[in-house]
Amino acid sequence: MSIPSASDGAVQVSDSNIYATPSSELDTGAEVTNKDQALFYTVSPMKMAILCFVSLNLYSLFWFFWNWRLQKRNGNVDCIPFLRAIFSVFFTHSLFATISETASIKQIPNSSSKAMLLATLYVALVIASNVISRIDPSLENATWFYAVYLGVTLAHIYPLYSMQLLVNQINDDPKGLDNNSMTWINWIFILLGGVVWAGLLLVAIDSFAPIL
Repeated sequence: MSIPSASDGAVQVSDSNIYATPSSELDTGAEVTNKDQALFYTVSPMKMAILCFVSLNLYSLFWFFWNWRLQKRNGNVDCIPFLRAIFSVFFTHSLFATISETASIKQIPNSSSKAMLLATLYVALVIASNVISRIDPSLENATWFYAVYLGVTLAHIYPLYSMQLLVNQINDDPKGLDNNSMTWINWIFILLGGVVWAGLLLVAIDSFAPIL
């Protein structure tokens, strides 16, 4: 009985290729590596806006934490991500500047001056919301007070949303498709935000009750 040769149409497999990893798996591994090397946090802008709105901007702490964590891991930035998230007002300009500089290196159209204006706007809104939250409104001004407080708090979304659009371009995922679905952590933010919204609604109703 003769052994089939290459001329007989048989496929020959060399010993060196027996344990070789399929090329498709290698390609997938390369994609994972690129994601692991990201300098900034990818998320769908719409998802981020929804979570910031529902959680009354509590999600922004998570956003800052992950960006600084990636900066520490892949950008060689010596920092404590948790503290930079908690005290984000002191590090917002630094993060936004780094995002803008990285975009410029990748030749993505952006403006460093706009990034700094967005950072200043964010810090001003954080300070304003903290000051307003400590004011005890009178019954006559309750309506305006809650309207202004919610407006200032929700305005935080704009500068973060604008920078997220730039971050996603840097990460070659403009729409943030890699992170556009809700996770269990996101649902925790939604739950906590729902409790806060319910509390604000009850306070508002209690404030307006004497007037009504």
